[in-house]
Amino acid sequence: MEKTGVLPQGVNFFSFRGAYVGGIDQKYNSGSQLYNQGDLYSTSFDIQELKNFATPKNAERLNQLTDLLNGLSTDNVGDRVSSGTLKFHAEAELKYVAPIYARGITSHWTLGIAVPIINFQARGTVTQTGSNIEQIKKEYQSLYDYNQDFRDGLNELSDMKTQFNKALQEKGYDPIGETHKKNDTFIGDIQILNLYDLGHAQGWAGTLKFVTVLPTGPQDNPDDLLDLSNQHQTALGLGYIQDLKLWPRWVMGSSVNGLMRLPDNIEKRVPTSRNDKLPGPETKEGLRRDLGDQVSVAANLRYQLLTSLEVGGGYELGSKEEDKYSGSRGYDYSLLGESTYQSWQKIIISMEYSSVNDFLSGAASMPMGVSYDYSDVVAGINIERQQVHELNIKVYF
Repeated sequence: MEKTGVLPQGVNFFSFRGAYVGGIDQKYNSGSQLYNQGDLYSTSFDIQELKNFATPKNAERLNQLTDLLNGLSTDNVGDRVSSGTLKFHAEAELKYVAPIYARGITSHWTLGIAVPIINFQARGTVTQTGSNIEQIKKEYQSLYDYNQDFRDGLNELSDMKTQFNKALQEKGYDPIGETHKKNDTFIGDIQILNLYDLGHAQGWAGTLKFVTVLPTGPQDNPDDLLDLSNQHQTALGLGYIQDLKLWPRWVMGSSVNGLMRLPDNIEKRVPTSRNDKLPGPETKEGLRRDLGDQVSVAANLRYQLLTSLEVGGGYELGSKEEDKYSGSRGYDYSLLGESTYQSWQKIIISMEYSSVNDFLSGAASMPMGVSYDYSDVVAGINIERQQVHELNIKVYF
């Protein structure tokens, strides 16, 4: 929840923010429906999808199996072979601490730096449901018992979980499963903040905010399906914040923020078609990336419960443009940008204790503050839910 104000000249500010971010294993899809992230990537493997998923050698074996079953029946049972649904279940959580230092350069200008330290944990599991392979085994039991190729083919299809992990290994991806839990801690993208006081008049106050985001976080790993992919970005942000005092204890705040992400280069696997679920290592390419710019507007209402205690609630609307990629090998790079447009609606609840007013009046020995903020993305498109609990401890000196 953003507020107006800058530091007095020569005054230093140190803040230590710590947060837990839950709900990132849930995502709003392109239809604004909330799903578990794994459900968005779960796939039903009928025979045609199996052929799209398989290597050329295995696809040929599937064709032989289909022809054999169709030749044994009058209803083309080979065309109805299904390994069911390969269901992905993703578990993820993110924690961060962000030391922030700022100083009042002049009475109207504050300069600060924020260094996020992020811990990201994730695990993906795979299960298979709804297969008709066992039914086909029973219907053609004699052939299954005496034909080795037929038996091997059906057994492989009945265990797509193993086949999926085998495909991951063959294509050079990091493994997924119960025993492969990710637990990474790293420095994220550092932010440099500039705040400019626009003045005060008749209960109104305004502040301009300029942000520079430096690509100090880790790059997206094209071989890791579970890594955090929103780091290592270079961006410039501009924001306007204003407060309007409605009554002695009531303040209405609002803000508008824009973030322009600068083009950069990244290595990615490029799908050869929409059916290419797991692009092979041969499709890795150094690409030119232009991540979508974003804009958001927010409003909040705050109440001064005591001279040192404030509570408030807010709402934010935002959107991000589609990502764009380009390369030199002739692939359809627009496939990488599909479903990357985002929009969101977020609620924010805040409570803050501050001894600054009491310090200025002589009733407190030290100017400091403690705040708790809760936010939740309650609606959106192509965005994680992000339920954030943040504790912020700040001191002035």
